[in-house]
Amino acid sequence: MSGYLRCWENGTWWAATINPAGRSRCTGCAFCPTSLEPPADPVLTLEHELHALLDGLELQLPPGGTLQSLREVAVSTACYRTEDAALEAMVMLRKVLRSRRINARIVLLSSVLRTREAFRFSWLNMSPRLGCS
Repeated sequence: MSGYLRCWENGTWWAATINPAGRSRCTGCAFCPTSLEPPADPVLTLEHELHALLDGLELQLPPGGTLQSLREVAVSTACYRTEDAALEAMVMLRKVLRSRRINARIVLLSSVLRTREAFRFSWLNMSPRLGCS
């Protein structure tokens, strides 16, 4: 499983952490032990793979629980090689979350976004501010 629920409060989970980017392939930050991982973790690049990951998270919920209570989805060790790849993956994640009526903010833990344009694009395209439709 490439994810887990965290932050239990008032009978609901309100945060999740997922790892859709194959952290063992990371070549990034020197301080991070991620590059020591064995190369067996998946790279989720298709919408149905993200849906399957979220289905797995739903199995962790108590009876009657729903992922719609999530306020935050952190994408941990997001080992994307370029800004464009990271942005494309986060836009796809936003699309998947919206299709499931999950209005959580996306938190990308990555050092690959560096330009003002990338941060602006992420704010315009990944924000939950428009709500679920």
